[in-house]
Amino acid sequence: MLDIRIATEADFAELRTMWLEFEAYLNAIDDPSEIVPSRFEALRALAFGPRPKCSIRVAEMDGEAAGYLVFHVGVHMDDLAPAVFVADLFVREKYHRQGVGTALMLDVRARARAENATRMFWTVWRKNAGARAFYDRLGAVPFSDEILLVWDVAAGAAPR
Repeated sequence: MLDIRIATEADFAELRTMWLEFEAYLNAIDDPSEIVPSRFEALRALAFGPRPKCSIRVAEMDGEAAGYLVFHVGVHMDDLAPAVFVADLFVREKYHRQGVGTALMLDVRARARAENATRMFWTVWRKNAGARAFYDRLGAVPFSDEILLVWDVAAGAAPR
């Protein structure tokens, strides 16, 4: 039986284990990078601290953690309405094609509707063909009207 629930800090160790599995999966696709397990500790404050910046849903299949989804609510100025931004979605390989990813996305879509959000946004790595096919099956469409830009604010680089 599949159950989707809100993650609590008690889930942190299992979330960390799944995150490490996800990092290893992505590294196996291409461009291996160093996995730094201690980096995951930052999620504790982001999700479970006094001022949470994100929410996490955990999927369990017959009592075993099958996957997770991290998201946060923001604003989409084109609609002048709330929007949900999916930061991470992972389903353990043994649970692929069993409805886990779909259930996580539908759960968060319900949360988006409760927030009166008009859209959900997320990114997918071009090289992750399996994830791209999954999102196609969901009916998601590429948002190609804009370009995703990144600015490393921690680096403190001055504008040119």
